[in-house]
Amino acid sequence: MYLNLDHGPTVEGCKRAIDAGYEFIHIDISQANHDASDEEIIAKTREVVEYAKFTGALVESEPHYFGGSSNVHTEDINYEEIKKTFSTPEGARAFVEATGIDTFAAAIGNLHGKYPVPKVLDLDLLADIREAIHCQISLHGGSGTPLHYFEDAAKIGVSKININSDMRYAFRTTLEKTLRENPNEYAIVKLMPPVYAAVQEVVESKIKAFNSVRKGGGLMAKIHHCWCGDSRCLLLSQSDALTPVCESPEHCFARLDLGAKADVNQIHFSTGGGATNAAVTFSRQGHYASFMGAIGHDPAGQAVIADLDKENIDTHLVRYSPKYSTGYSVLLLASNGERTILTYRGASTHYHEADFDLSEEDADWLYVSTLAGNMSMLDKLFQQAKRRDMKICFNPGKRELAQKDKLLGLLSDVDVLTLNKEEMQQLVSGEDLEALVRRGLRLVPVVLVTDGVNGSIASDGKTIVRALMYDDRPSIDRTGAGDAFASGFLSEWARSGNLKNSVIMGSANASSVVMKIGAKAGILYAGTVLHVMPIQEREL
Repeated sequence: MYLNLDHGPTVEGCKRAIDAGYEFIHIDISQANHDASDEEIIAKTREVVEYAKFTGALVESEPHYFGGSSNVHTEDINYEEIKKTFSTPEGARAFVEATGIDTFAAAIGNLHGKYPVPKVLDLDLLADIREAIHCQISLHGGSGTPLHYFEDAAKIGVSKININSDMRYAFRTTLEKTLRENPNEYAIVKLMPPVYAAVQEVVESKIKAFNSVRKGGGLMAKIHHCWCGDSRCLLLSQSDALTPVCESPEHCFARLDLGAKADVNQIHFSTGGGATNAAVTFSRQGHYASFMGAIGHDPAGQAVIADLDKENIDTHLVRYSPKYSTGYSVLLLASNGERTILTYRGASTHYHEADFDLSEEDADWLYVSTLAGNMSMLDKLFQQAKRRDMKICFNPGKRELAQKDKLLGLLSDVDVLTLNKEEMQQLVSGEDLEALVRRGLRLVPVVLVTDGVNGSIASDGKTIVRALMYDDRPSIDRTGAGDAFASGFLSEWARSGNLKNSVIMGSANASSVVMKIGAKAGILYAGTVLHVMPIQEREL
């Protein structure tokens, strides 16, 4: 739920709403001036978008005025005229790119107000607009529209539908009926219940049509099941050949000449993979941890199992591939702690859905890193987890992020979402961390976003925590830093539900990991004394 300024006609009014704490701003320049030029609408919309970045408020707009008014109309709908104001995919894309808005208000047959005939929506046009733009889509003027249009629109990807006229109509007509039937009653408390019930019936019918029933989740935890690719890792370091070559501070690379031999003065063997790294954090922090993954019948697979056994991690859900070898990575470690990874994923990305089943498992949390883009497998595990009352913490990988629409559909089951800044920007729009977190909260109850040396931010919808680096010492090896932060955060969140302490734990765990070679050596144990760090918490 959010506080929405609808049809704000001026930049100044929108800015006042942002300052007052409104979370969703509709800037509608063309409502006040139907003859406003495209340049004026774009410039003023862009000004509001930039101003909203200070609070993370979402901004909605459209490139031109479309008809109707929020009243009960008696005239029919002239669709030949209305079609002249329909949105186009090309126009929508140009407007979104020019303004940077979060939500595009589409015109596809929707009209403000309630009419004596049903409205007809052009769903094919809506689908084309959905393909053309990468932001949310809203439909104003939804009142009086048959519900099957909404059902289809929600499936296509509309995220906001305005239906105020239907609610007003239900309120007034029911109030008039109640007054007629009770001419001698003056107690408001007795007159209003049927009015409230009529409005509630309208709202509930829309919620069902929008496929928005039970969108939410609870929190708490102890036991963890984990999934991700698992591998044997070879780290090569202390070589002049791995000295970073930088075109700019943001773009550095390793240069290895073809046909040359490069001396390496130090090698390290370890095991890795997001789930094994996370499982070690959970176990060392005193939780019962169980690992789920696929490995091969080979020495690398034996090393993975040996490391997990040493950390007291349950491995009864491990599956062995009869065909593929255990994943293997070679890490080229530069002197500044950054690395290039050559990865053979092997068994970790070759499996059958029947191999993994949570239907008989008893856990409080399911921690999921990546399933190499296997969205049907994710859906199966998420559904099983929810049936077993497990909470879900999800750290999707690049192959899941590449399937944005499917990923967004899965997030309704997720309780905690953790991504870095660049990854989060693939899901929601926003340049700064707070804007990303605020928009992420529309998808899941708890959001954690990290930004390397710039620190992290998290919110549970009640408070927001902004933290800088736990330690500012130079990194030795950044391998596993993201896994350490996410699993450290969840280990404390599962224990206490305290957002600030969870961010501190995640920050400390990641800082410890990057000070040692390998992804597991620096993972913290329960009872480690943590020092003060730069961190702020405030109400959202």
